[in-house]
Amino acid sequence: MSALNAAWRPERVLRDYLVPPDASHPDLLLGKAYLGAEEYDKAIVTLERAVELEPNNPLYGCTMGIAYREAGNLTKAIRVLENITDQFPHFSSTVFHLASAYNTLSWHKKALQILDRARKKNPESPEILAGLGITKMNMNQMDEADRFFERALILSPNSPTVLNNYGVLMLEKKEYGRAAKLFEKALKVEMRSPGIAYNLGIAYIHLRKLDAAERNIQIAIDASPKNLEARRLLAEILEQRNKLEEAVLTFSEIVSLDPNDDLAKVKYANLLLKFGEKDRGINVLEEVVKSH
Repeated sequence: MSALNAAWRPERVLRDYLVPPDASHPDLLLGKAYLGAEEYDKAIVTLERAVELEPNNPLYGCTMGIAYREAGNLTKAIRVLENITDQFPHFSSTVFHLASAYNTLSWHKKALQILDRARKKNPESPEILAGLGITKMNMNQMDEADRFFERALILSPNSPTVLNNYGVLMLEKKEYGRAAKLFEKALKVEMRSPGIAYNLGIAYIHLRKLDAAERNIQIAIDASPKNLEARRLLAEILEQRNKLEEAVLTFSEIVSLDPNDDLAKVKYANLLLKFGEKDRGINVLEEVVKSH
């Protein structure tokens, strides 16, 4: 399936369950809620207020850095996270997210440097070990990544962070059954995580369990309605399962959310023509031709 090329990388799903715990301040809780709802501008405003109230709390600054990263402002995210890391070098969550931001920019050696430094201070931190696993995976050093994830899982066997990213490594290594088991366990902990559900869906596709794949991709869409990648994958699954009416509806939703998705438009038009809706199908195809 072509949509498999759009699989969520680890850095893109961390927001769902790795905002640091013990968040009791109402501004922080509200900021986290906005993050979960993908309302990043509101999250940033709310978290900036939380930081102003408690500037010496690394938890608040770390979460604000995550919000900037998810909003696409990596420069600001890195500035915030570097500042928190300098002030609180033992706070593993900030190091983890700073490394994640570096990895997003393919600054893998820089990520490795701060993680190695943090590991010397806290050698048994599951977050740091998971960060090293992610970085080694991004550097295509799969065996080393495996060792870091395996150790992190021993230390924190129910961590969705470790389970999910270890599962992504198994996808990369084409060990789909093992990947599915890791994602399944992670999803039991974080039942509404769109990233984990999406990745589990991909594992099921490779295992040729399309009914289970469809179910989990739908979970991802329900939790993250703006996620076009999940909708595209769902449309392809529905088409493969010959659930053409549902596929038409899904392609229609994709085109509505992203009018520039010509590939979705062509597939949508093709299905419309199959259903005998020639005028609608032709109109869609004419839009595609005129846009080129």
